[in-house]
Formats: sequence, C-alpha cells, structure tokens
Amino acid sequence: MPPVITRQTARILAERALHGSIDPDIVKWATELLVEGSDSLSLRKLAGLTEPLNPFEVSELRDRVLLDLGLADVGRDQAVLLLVRAILVDVQDADSHSMERAYSDIDHLYVRNGHMFELADLSRVHWAKLELDDGPHQWSWNGAGRHNIDRIMHEEASEFLREFDNTYHECRQQ
Repeated sequence: MPPVITRQTARILAERALHGSIDPDIVKWATELLVEGSDSLSLRKLAGLTEPLNPFEVSELRDRVLLDLGLADVGRDQAVLLLVRAILVDVQDADSHSMERAYSDIDHLYVRNGHMFELADLSRVHWAKLELDDGPHQWSWNGAGRHNIDRIMHEEASEFLREFDNTYHECRQQ
C-alpha cells in the first residue's frame, strides 16, 4: 500500500522536484513523521537538526527520508499532482472561501508548470468563479453561474481526486 501523502509531504516533494529548494518547515515535517510512526535513521537525524541548517546536509537527509518512504522516484509532474491532491483533500468539506483559496493555489501551479493538462479543468473553474465574482457572466465554464459555481467547484475537486486516486493506484501497482 502506498504511503499516505500529507499536504506537507506533497509540498516537500513538489519543492524538491520543481526547484530543489528546502522547505523551511522540513525539521517540523520530519518530527511529525516520527510522531505518526515513521522511523529511519535519516528521519531521526533530520528531525534532530537545529539552526543554522546546512542546506547540503538537509537536502541529502530529505532525499534519504523520501527514499525510505518509497517516494524517491516521484518526478516533477507527479509531485505537482500530489500537491494538488493534498490541497483538495484539505478543503474537501471546507467553506467556499477555503475552496477559492485552494483553487487559486492550484491555478498558480497550473500556470507555473506549463499548463498541465490534468489541472486545466480546475483552472477553468477557478476563472469562472473569478469572473462571476466580478459580474453576472462568465466565459470559462459552460453552465456555471452564481447559483451553482460553489457546487461545481466541489464536484470538480471530487472528480480530480477520484481520477487521481485511480490513476495513482494503478501506477503504484505496476
């Protein structure tokens, strides 16, 4: 069974895959993994680091921890999709304002990563919501109006999660 990927783990993966940067909360992330029951020598070392952090040491330990978790082979696109999945899971039952912020974050990922096909519908729904916030009409999502845009946002989030989980499960079994 694949490991449960929290929003923080997905963010660590995405930052590593997209630009190799180190998350400022990486020590806290490692500590939380230990508390949740994960354990390895690299994880314990990472959780025990103190300021000032050596970026080379942190990067090496992060990569070892991801290897220990079975996540070392996650590429750029998959890391972005894992992050989007984590964002949507976090807001699945949230209010419309939280959902709007999530869609905004996803739209930024969509644009920054070459307009990934898998994120296109989420971006279009986001733009429909923005257009409806500014006026009575929108041109981004067929059939969306002020009366149903929140429902459409929840439906599209659920659809993305359903498709992603099916695809991810199939890929991990191969």
